[in-house]
Amino acid sequence: MPTRITLGDVASDAPVMSLGLAADGTAAAPPKDQPKTVGWYNLGPRPGSDKGKVVLTAHTYHRGGALGNALNSEQGLRLGDVIRLTDASGRTLCYRHTRTAKVMVKDYDPKSTVLYDDHGAPMLAVVICWDYERSTKFWASRIIFYAEPLA
Repeated sequence: MPTRITLGDVASDAPVMSLGLAADGTAAAPPKDQPKTVGWYNLGPRPGSDKGKVVLTAHTYHRGGALGNALNSEQGLRLGDVIRLTDASGRTLCYRHTRTAKVMVKDYDPKSTVLYDDHGAPMLAVVICWDYERSTKFWASRIIFYAEPLA
């Protein structure tokens, strides 16, 4: 189980917590008072698995100040950046950021493998909320940062 994460130059040695499902049936995010903590969706593949997407969640605050805001900023996670997951014993697994996708919530198909995939190629997927709509207090999209394992 990962306990710490480094996301390129954006976050160094941030805490990771093991989480299951949120009330809405999606991968849970850390408590809102932990803006720099990453959630690992523990009902999906484990880091280092030989197949499937390891799903991580991070908060974005509509006023800024959370890890998601930093990841998707001009100085944020860039293609080629290395993401390091470390467990309590100090074992580290590395992934390289290979692409980013934006998915509109209204267009998301829960049967797709865009985020959850237990059987495909091994990959890391870091998901954040984006496109905050002040009138509805709803996040209209998700940004997914994909990364492939390094040998």
